[in-house]
Amino acid sequence: QALLKRGGVGTRAAPRVSASFSINVSKAGDAVEGVRVKNISASGMLLESSRDFAAGEFIEINLLCPFCLAEDFRIKSEVRHAVRVKEGVFQIGVSFGQLAKEYRKRLDNFVSMLAKSNFASSA
Repeated sequence: QALLKRGGVGTRAAPRVSASFSINVSKAGDAVEGVRVKNISASGMLLESSRDFAAGEFIEINLLCPFCLAEDFRIKSEVRHAVRVKEGVFQIGVSFGQLAKEYRKRLDNFVSMLAKSNFASSA
């Protein structure tokens, strides 16, 4: 079940889908290990990591979804916030940068497929 809040202060720019899966993330070309997706939308995602990030940093997210994408693709993303939720665990909110129309459509399909799959959980 996606959260259907949109736009404005304190609300989402796009519906979010709760999820739990590992994802490949890199910063300045270096892989960041142990990153998991907590939720995702067409405009960004919430990650969980053992590494802290600073707001304003840019990271690269590699999405691979064999059942909904023809190929994996990388999305340049900006860290919007990072919060320590417990010792050694951080939740990182990221927003996706501008995407070409084709990649935006792929991302929308990816999120839609997750909402219908076993990867997503009820919000």
